[in-house]
Amino acid sequence: MQQAMVLRLRQENEDLRRARDEMITTVRGNLHSQHKIHDAVVSLLSAKSFEHLIETIANEMLVLLDLDATSLCVENETDKVPRMYLGRVQCLPAGSVDALFGPSARVVLRDNQPGDPALFGPASELVESDALLRLSISANTPPALLALGSRHPDHFSNTQGTELLQFLGHCLERLIRGWLEIPE
Repeated sequence: MQQAMVLRLRQENEDLRRARDEMITTVRGNLHSQHKIHDAVVSLLSAKSFEHLIETIANEMLVLLDLDATSLCVENETDKVPRMYLGRVQCLPAGSVDALFGPSARVVLRDNQPGDPALFGPASELVESDALLRLSISANTPPALLALGSRHPDHFSNTQGTELLQFLGHCLERLIRGWLEIPE
């Protein structure tokens, strides 16, 4: 009987160690993600102009967030996006953002998802999972989103938390409003 209790306690102790190790790994991963998002926000805040902000989204965020594609997408049926931004800003048909997010979601995470050319343009061939961040820039601007794509099918998953991505989206909304002098 005593030996059975000792074996049971050893097993419980091993289970607790395993759970502790998993928790430590999760916390370290979360801290790493938090650091990457904060670095990306600092990089966005450092933009010297709206054009530089767009370049930061297209280039620096790839490296800072370990991604393969990023894209700022705006619903635009009337071709109001200035020619200088075409190629760096994806134009979407009206209703696209609500179709992707539903009526109220702020972030959509999709794993094992082939890249959508409407969102990522030519880089869509690289994308196997993505995170979409709804951007509510202003009541006077068309719906928009930030698309983040990875070649790893499980990089983004609907089981992940979205708080850090929501923070990134809120920061980007404010920066766009500020650079374009758009009231809230």
